[in-house]
Amino acid sequence: MKTPQLLILRHAKSDWVGSHLDDFDRPLSTRGANDAPRIGQWLVTNKFEPDLIMSSPALRAKQTVQAIVKELEYPQDKLIFDKNLYLADLQNLLNIIAQCSSSVARLLIAGHNPGLETLLKYLCTAPLPHTKDGKLLTTANLAVVSLSCPWNNELQAKGKLVQFVRPCDLNC
Repeated sequence: MKTPQLLILRHAKSDWVGSHLDDFDRPLSTRGANDAPRIGQWLVTNKFEPDLIMSSPALRAKQTVQAIVKELEYPQDKLIFDKNLYLADLQNLLNIIAQCSSSVARLLIAGHNPGLETLLKYLCTAPLPHTKDGKLLTTANLAVVSLSCPWNNELQAKGKLVQFVRPCDLNC
C-alpha cells in the first residue's frame, strides 16, 4: 500500500445573514461559493484527487464538497455524507479515519472547526502555517497530510504536512 494521505478540508465561508436558520442549515456565502471551486481546481491541477471523500452533511460542508466534486468530475458513489462528521471532535474524527479501507490511499475529510484544526495539530508535530492573526484552518483551507502508517493505527504525531492551501493564495 502507498503511504496514505489525509486531505483535511474545512468548509467554505458560510452565510450568517439568515440568522433564523439552524446552524446545520446555513448555506455558503458568496465568498464561500467562489472559494470552494478554487480548491477543487487546485486539487485537479496538482493531481491530488482523493480515492474517497467523506463530508459532514451540514449544508455549508455539503455545498463545499459538491463544488469540489464538480471540478474533479468525481464519481458520486465515492462521496459519503456522514452525520458523525458534523461538528466532530478529535476522537470522532480518529474513529472515522480508523474505519477507512486500506484500499483508500487518499482520503478527503470535509467538516468543521475546532475538530479539524485539532486533528491537524494532533497529526503533525512540525510548525503549522498560521495566519498573521494566529488562525490556522480558516474557511475553505485544505491541508494535505502524508501519514507514516495505515489508517487504523495510532496516528498521533505520525503525519507530515505536504501542502497547505488557502483560497486567497490561489491565482485560479
